[in-house]
Amino acid sequence: GLPDSMNVQDICFTDTLTGWMTVWNLKKVKDYEGGIFKTTNGGLTWYAKYLSKGSRMGQIQFVDKQYAWTRDGSYNLLSTTNGGETWVLSDTSIFLTEGETKYSLHGFHFINRNEGWITASRQCIYFCSGCAYIFHTTNGGAQWYLQYYTPTIGLPGLYMTTSGKGWAWGGGQFIDCGPFILFTSNNGETWVQQQPPPAASSLNISGVIAHNENYAYSYSWMGLWRTTNSGQNWDTTSIYTMRVYAMNVVSDTGVFALAGFTAYPTKNMFYSTNRGKEWKKQREFNGGFSNMFFLDESTGWLAGEESYPTGFTVYRLRSNSWIKIR
Repeated sequence: GLPDSMNVQDICFTDTLTGWMTVWNLKKVKDYEGGIFKTTNGGLTWYAKYLSKGSRMGQIQFVDKQYAWTRDGSYNLLSTTNGGETWVLSDTSIFLTEGETKYSLHGFHFINRNEGWITASRQCIYFCSGCAYIFHTTNGGAQWYLQYYTPTIGLPGLYMTTSGKGWAWGGGQFIDCGPFILFTSNNGETWVQQQPPPAASSLNISGVIAHNENYAYSYSWMGLWRTTNSGQNWDTTSIYTMRVYAMNVVSDTGVFALAGFTAYPTKNMFYSTNRGKEWKKQREFNGGFSNMFFLDESTGWLAGEESYPTGFTVYRLRSNSWIKIR
């Protein structure tokens, strides 16, 4: 079972009862550093399905009830094809080309069981986070093909739509490296740089998420922006002055955002029913929450620490009310 003292990295659910969570900082529990935990009762109790002694766990994505991928803290990719009963470590040598050193794997996104993309990096002589790569697979990760390379910037993540349009983001970790957004309209065959939101100036883009090929959001430590034309223009929203920690698109028009001011411990859950044009604050949470997942407009979970040192806490959204269940 999950200990009270740990850190949540990511959370997802495949139905109202079955969910998954990646965690780290488990050294007080049998010397394990990270793990993948599962719930079968909607988040009330959790038990381990994979434990790692050498690294923490990161992003996790289920494309259906059987197929999923996750990344560990050593930048390795793991996958399951049997609903998470077993997790297989990918052969990262498939990313190597002759004369190259090992890549560090970062953000990934799959649109079905076979097709996915992942960003990677390795140490370079340049100042801005090393060299960045985007790889593409059409067979569930058995083979990966290089689609994009830049020697001057880091790309921690990407997001793709089923229409072939998608975004990768990064930059801003250092003074000389501003925010960076790449866009593709052909499944990553070509990537072009887009103008980032002007208010993001010297800060990195934390993420991009989309309703469809036209309506999308970019967010960072300093706000939330939306586009209605595939990123040709990014417009400010009513919560652009806050740090946005996480976002979930739940329908063609509905979207949640967890945001707050960096100097305060309070996090605010916002919800929009019109693709981010207007936002309504749903509830405040006091503590280290930054991981959430929604199945639809009325069913969701928020995980993290309510307030130090109370430990691991889970809230569940049901019928427009957030209830503490752990």
